[in-house]
Amino acid sequence: MSIKRKSLKTIGLLTFIIILVSLKSNLFAQDPFPGTALNFDGTDNYVQCGDSGSIGISNSLTIEAWIKVPSSFPAGSRVGNIIGNFAHSPNFNLEGHTNGRLRFWWNGGELNIFTTNFDMRDDSWHHIAVIRDFTENEVIFYVDGEIRRFYPNAGSNVDYQWPLRIGGDFRANPGIPFNGLIEEVRLWNVVRTEQEIRENMHLTLTGNETGLVSYWQFNEASGDTTYDPVGDNNGTLFNFDVADWITSTTPVGGGNSSTQIVSSTGVFDFTGTNLSMDFIAKNGTDTIVVSHLNLGPNTTPSNYATFNSQYWVVNKFGGSAFTGNLTFTPNEVITPEDEFSPSALRLFSRISNSIGSWSNLMGGASANASSNTVTFNNISSFSQFLIGRQWFTDINAGLTSVRFSSAAWGDYDNDSDLDILLTGDTGSSYISRIYRNDSGIFTHISAGMTGIVFSSASWGDYDNDGDLDILLTGSGISRIYRNDSGIFTDISAGLTGVYASSVAWGDYDNDGDLDILLTGKTNSDSNISKIYNNNSGDFTDINAGLTGVQLSSVAWGDYDNDGDLDILLTGHVGTSNYISKIYRNDDGVFTAIGAGLRSVAWSSVAWGDYDNDGDLDILLTGFSSSSGISRIYRNDTGLFTDINAGLTGIRNSSVAWGDYDNDGDLDILLTGYIGINRISRIYRNDSGVFSDINAGLPGVFYSSAAWGDYDNDGDLDILLTGDTGSSGISRIYRNNNTVSNSAPFSPTSLTAVISSGSLTFSWNKANDNETPQDGLSYNLFLGNSGLDILLKPPQANVDSGYRLIPAFGNVCQVTSWSYQIPELYLYPQVEPSDYWGVQAIDHAFAGSEFAIDSLDIPISNLQTINNSIMQLTDFLHWDIQFGDSIVSYQVQIDDDSTFNNHEVDDTIFVSLSGSGIYSIALQDLSGSNSFVEGIKYYWRVKPNYTFNLPTAFTKPAPSFWFGYENAVEGEGETAIPKEFALFQNYPNPFNPSTQIRYALPEAAMVKLALFDVLGRKIKTLLDEEKQAGYHTFRLDGGNLASGVYIYRLQAGDFISTKKMLLMK
Repeated sequence: MSIKRKSLKTIGLLTFIIILVSLKSNLFAQDPFPGTALNFDGTDNYVQCGDSGSIGISNSLTIEAWIKVPSSFPAGSRVGNIIGNFAHSPNFNLEGHTNGRLRFWWNGGELNIFTTNFDMRDDSWHHIAVIRDFTENEVIFYVDGEIRRFYPNAGSNVDYQWPLRIGGDFRANPGIPFNGLIEEVRLWNVVRTEQEIRENMHLTLTGNETGLVSYWQFNEASGDTTYDPVGDNNGTLFNFDVADWITSTTPVGGGNSSTQIVSSTGVFDFTGTNLSMDFIAKNGTDTIVVSHLNLGPNTTPSNYATFNSQYWVVNKFGGSAFTGNLTFTPNEVITPEDEFSPSALRLFSRISNSIGSWSNLMGGASANASSNTVTFNNISSFSQFLIGRQWFTDINAGLTSVRFSSAAWGDYDNDSDLDILLTGDTGSSYISRIYRNDSGIFTHISAGMTGIVFSSASWGDYDNDGDLDILLTGSGISRIYRNDSGIFTDISAGLTGVYASSVAWGDYDNDGDLDILLTGKTNSDSNISKIYNNNSGDFTDINAGLTGVQLSSVAWGDYDNDGDLDILLTGHVGTSNYISKIYRNDDGVFTAIGAGLRSVAWSSVAWGDYDNDGDLDILLTGFSSSSGISRIYRNDTGLFTDINAGLTGIRNSSVAWGDYDNDGDLDILLTGYIGINRISRIYRNDSGVFSDINAGLPGVFYSSAAWGDYDNDGDLDILLTGDTGSSGISRIYRNNNTVSNSAPFSPTSLTAVISSGSLTFSWNKANDNETPQDGLSYNLFLGNSGLDILLKPPQANVDSGYRLIPAFGNVCQVTSWSYQIPELYLYPQVEPSDYWGVQAIDHAFAGSEFAIDSLDIPISNLQTINNSIMQLTDFLHWDIQFGDSIVSYQVQIDDDSTFNNHEVDDTIFVSLSGSGIYSIALQDLSGSNSFVEGIKYYWRVKPNYTFNLPTAFTKPAPSFWFGYENAVEGEGETAIPKEFALFQNYPNPFNPSTQIRYALPEAAMVKLALFDVLGRKIKTLLDEEKQAGYHTFRLDGGNLASGVYIYRLQAGDFISTKKMLLMK
């Protein structure tokens, strides 16, 4: 590449060259991924490359490209020019001709050569190459690495000139336009060997290859330029639009290739490709080329967890038969479980250039965790290969099999892995068991709980002591077991005993502890639906007026995002009478909203935001009059609409939302009874379309199914119990997803304020790499330095964010949560060291680290009178917040903004009510007689409340300048300051105007100027003589852009600068 700016000095020229080299090696670096391809419409679009000068291909030439032509293209029409400079003189081009043939044209027709036995019109990608070898006097066509035409004449050597066109020629714009996709165009001034063509056709180039003249990848994805990072012969796009940039599906990417000539049996290692072949039968001689690509293919089998970011393309050139065993060394880890069950590892195949679906070829014959290899036997044809696992594998956990069951994940021992609570009928007895998880080994701990059947069991920290307690119903009992370091004790809570029940924990009254929602049939054969209020561990029926049900399912969720928990309730009311209701919670009063849900019993329901729009939708299953149903109701501002999701209808069911594939949306786990069959299915959610992934789980009913990451590998596993029809089962299925979920980022901008008798916590929405922002939920707590949870048990590890239960957050999807201040009397005294935190929860139930903030409640809107020049008779004033509970204000004033030495530190006892403004004169504050004229003072205020809530001094502290009355001539703005000063503009931030104040102890020439953040002067605001005193300049920012600006004052020898922020 030439440097045109020859007038630059040597050092400047060297710098310029370095910059250009840097741009070339970084900005235009080759992309190891296929990225995008260009769609040529066969009408008028083309790419013109290069400007002028010799191309340098007169002696040797290789042209390569990937092309894809629609099968519908007419046989008698020319597909179009691929690359060339026809009709310049001299001219050449490579063209798609009639009947899908390739034509090579050289030197005005001296050569006019066509391929035979190849028709590119098949909707498939093909790698094409043409070689002109003057030394050997031959022209060779390659298609997909195979020779398709040999021509024993290379014609004359001709010096061709730039520019060239891709997808058109120069006859008349665009000449013979190409119809189809073009990708990865490569132009060489050397003869590429057959091995080089075969080994590199599936690999992107580095740009350092010998003889490479130009390389166009078309990976820009937009714009009107495609870059040539090798020769700087960049292409200008004509008549393309954004839709013509097509996501490429070519089997091309970064990686390695290797070639072996195979003529006998034996082991052949294809170096650098992570593949070796043991040929156990072989006839004849073949050339085998393996390309290992370090990216995922354009599509993967939907029902398997494929190994991430790699696949293989194996091409055999030759027609001999063979049988071989293929041993792969994948990038993913081969586990001891794979050794035990190698057939769970699957080999998928499709033809070498295919972009279509994969065939499930076979399971592994053997696997070795120490060498990280898997072997597939008796392969008799080559193609593209991809390795994966069944999505879910039974880990043979050894749990007691049950039916009529309930099961739940929860970390009862706070060791950061999920344990199991399991109840049900073993066939010989009823059980209620806890299995401790020790690195994936599950051990029954003999907790001593009463065995139950037709049960419901749930983990929850009812006593705010940081560990999970148990709520357990069924077989005519309802009990709470308190967890004390793994010892579980029945607290005799006095709950009504029930059968055929459903229960859930939830803080319905926002008082910071877990209450109970309980339904079922009592021992007196009546149906109940009750809410029990938790008052420091005492549970009281609030007589909520809910319809009593049995064979039921219940769930708490804030469907209307008003900050309190509503109720979803289904079940059997009486003979052939079923209900499905939503009860809206209005300050503890529950009202059925008439949601129009299909009434069901023998049911299971769950809240979840499947469409990531920030509100909770409904998954509802059960028996409805004559058959089972499974429906999703979309929540649109409280209106619920059946989306006709196409799920299989079931009864005697269990359902759960969870993002099993870590794509950021909620999928469905569903089990139950249909006709005479039992099913267990996973439905993948793709933008609201739900597809059965054929997960291979055993069908069960009278079941319980739950998502949870028991092995902490970043994906959701399955706990499944129930009746298969012949026996009960209790199994754990490991999720083999190779894409791990990452925890969300922590929320930001935490605030806590008192308003209208409530303490309100607020924060900004968090972000996550998988779950969209609006799909996240939040988990909040209030604690103290003694590690006690005072309010709102987070059921998570406060230090790490690890969730003790796999569920959405305790305040659902809101970003603000409030509770009434008087309720604080029910809790231990809150000290100034107390703090609160909030974490974000994603759809895989991973929690961010907690964002923590001290629980300091400052007052607001501190102001002075007299434009910040204060006399003893002037007033400070501020807003009154929650006045009924304010005991006193503490006021501090100091000439140091760090408040190390207080001229004033006074506590003012008050008797207030409601809201308003509180004012006090400086002379009424103890210590004000120590003020010095002309000094700048800072001040702050802290309220003290009757309910002992920790509060803080206001910050940042406002300031004022002090001058005694009659100490100088004039008052306020006419007072004479003792020193030069430039004050902070007010307001700041501002829009569109602000005031800049400064002080002059003597007359001076004043220059006031405005600069941007880079120090570039924008304008001079003031340049004139000013008298001694305080002065104000009004800046109008109407013509300025939003951003940070610097203002600078020079008065005599005094210079000062400050920053201001304009926010439009």
